[in-house]
Amino acid sequence: MHFVRSNPLILFLVANFLVRLAFLDWYAAPLTDELYILDQTFFGPGRRLPMLPSLIAMLHSTGADAWWSAKLISMTAGVLTIVPTFYMARKLSISKVEPWIAAVFVAICPLVVRWSFRGMTDVVFTLFFTAAVAAAVYWVEKPKTIRLGGVIAFSGLAMLTRPEAIIALPLLPILVVAHVWRRRSEGPTAILTTLAASIWGWIPWGLWLYWRLVVNSQKGSYASTLNRNLRRIDPAYLGDISAHFGGYAFTTLYILGPVICVGCLMYLADLMNRPNHVRLWSGLGFLYVGAATWFIACVHFFFSIRHMIFIYPTLIVMGTLGVWAYAQRWPKTVRVMTAIQVLSSVLVLSVGLWVTKDTFKDIKEAAIAAQQGDYKGVLRATDYRQKKSGYFFGGRVIPYVSKARLKAGDRVMFDSFTLSEKGVEKHLAHLRKRYEVELLSDQRSRQSQFLTDDITSPVKENGKVQRIMSRLFVWQTYRSIVVEIKGPNPRALRPPAQR
Repeated sequence: MHFVRSNPLILFLVANFLVRLAFLDWYAAPLTDELYILDQTFFGPGRRLPMLPSLIAMLHSTGADAWWSAKLISMTAGVLTIVPTFYMARKLSISKVEPWIAAVFVAICPLVVRWSFRGMTDVVFTLFFTAAVAAAVYWVEKPKTIRLGGVIAFSGLAMLTRPEAIIALPLLPILVVAHVWRRRSEGPTAILTTLAASIWGWIPWGLWLYWRLVVNSQKGSYASTLNRNLRRIDPAYLGDISAHFGGYAFTTLYILGPVICVGCLMYLADLMNRPNHVRLWSGLGFLYVGAATWFIACVHFFFSIRHMIFIYPTLIVMGTLGVWAYAQRWPKTVRVMTAIQVLSSVLVLSVGLWVTKDTFKDIKEAAIAAQQGDYKGVLRATDYRQKKSGYFFGGRVIPYVSKARLKAGDRVMFDSFTLSEKGVEKHLAHLRKRYEVELLSDQRSRQSQFLTDDITSPVKENGKVQRIMSRLFVWQTYRSIVVEIKGPNPRALRPPAQR
């Protein structure tokens, strides 16, 4: 009992870990990006940044399954994100309640929890980025050397995880100059000493430069994406950018929660009434982070709310402090708003997990079904670079080419995510004109664009804001079939006059 009373945050983290562990296998099949991450290590091949692949490789080396390892790392990162959130809120508030409220809000945040069950980089990046922001808040309060090093180090770890950490790069020289200015009264020797003592913080940035310039110099990791985004900073793209901004604004309202959104405005209003240098400068930093994130997401042109996940813990802290700043004036209203936020998050999280549970289940089941009869031949499939079909089929999978000559016993797999439902029927009809075929498996699954961070069918519409918003809250069905070639179609062999 003494340990529980002395370490309530640890107990809270353990409880969160155990609850999430029960959902580790919630999703039926991995996303294509998850499989690409599994194939990569620090030294490549691949263009994904090396932090998560390296962590997966380390855990996988102990004998753990690679996909399971990826999900466990992501889930653990989601739980640990509570820590910098808690301490950030504690530094910015004088109440003992507000840090716990912020911790609870992050613990049930639909987007953070949902992506903590995927072996993707998003939640690991969210952990490092939130830790960098929290360290910056502590540095604003007092410019200690370890706090300066913490900001630099955590932002560097974030840069090793996802390219969006580039928004921290312009701030680091400013941070160092401001650190020197704030400690100018200590004399040149003390200033040089403190800068030297924080040099460890640059190690992750050095690793990133090494990986970017040496290990991955030929792959150009995300360089083309960055160049495209820079070209879109032009009035000619204003319509597309505003469409993304509107989509993100609407979905953030109910995914992050209306109370947190209003609370962010209340935080700014409270600053005007009660100026405080720590909360003021932290608030300006929050505004920069939020604006930079929205800007990057809007010019990226691939619409997915998960591209904004890493600012959610910071916004939750800001919103919580904003709402609870008025606790003495409107105590009952603040408690009601807190309860509404909890209920809203739990509802959105529950629905969001439910409607995305079977994503790509049809491809998984079809690829497994293609093995029936102890089939040892090649599977021809239509999914993207045969990543998912190959993962579950276990044997050799090659792209399906409609003009390829097939022989008896060959198996082919069509999926509607790549081809569309009509495309599957069209390719099947074309195949039947040439061959006698047997349908071995016809698998279906469904998912909904509720959290606007998953797939859209067909694949050519994936990531397009207009399509996703038009299908919001609507079930999408997916189909994958496996057929076996029994031989040439006798009708196809007859001369035209005999048909």
